[in-house]
Amino acid sequence: MDRDTIERLAMDMAAGELNEDMQDLLKEYLAQNHQANQWAKQMLDIFAKTEDAINTKPSDTKALITTKAGRLPMLWQPVARWAAVLLVGAGIGFMVGRISHVPATEKVTTNSYVAAAGVRTLAYFKKKYAGTFWGDKILSSFERADRPERSRRRSSQSLLQDLDEYLKENKL
Repeated sequence: MDRDTIERLAMDMAAGELNEDMQDLLKEYLAQNHQANQWAKQMLDIFAKTEDAINTKPSDTKALITTKAGRLPMLWQPVARWAAVLLVGAGIGFMVGRISHVPATEKVTTNSYVAAAGVRTLAYFKKKYAGTFWGDKILSSFERADRPERSRRRSSQSLLQDLDEYLKENKL
């Protein structure tokens, strides 16, 4: 007999669906054939475990779930450790970046060959677009508007008095 037939007969025997003569013949065949006996034992073990799982009460299942849930935090401990290491490293990097000073760099100067290479200057735009509506708007944005310098000294007045003075000066 092949494995499939042996497994089916073993399941039928465990379920009680074979008559006594068929059970005796199957037991005799399994006693003579060692490989077929192993296949049948495997199926009988699977059948027994399935029956146990079907017959468990809800209270037993709840106990199984609680024991597995008790182990869950143990699985997250390595992840939590690495997260803590990364967090501490990021904090140290942030603090070192805040404390360290950037060295002063040299002033960048432009060379005269840039204008010759095709970069258009403000004079070119004034010549081409002066007199048009949008051209005047754009050119006015390029020109620097000088603003009067304010005193950087803090006055002895209160903040509200300074605000009133500012609003009167700017007519707001």
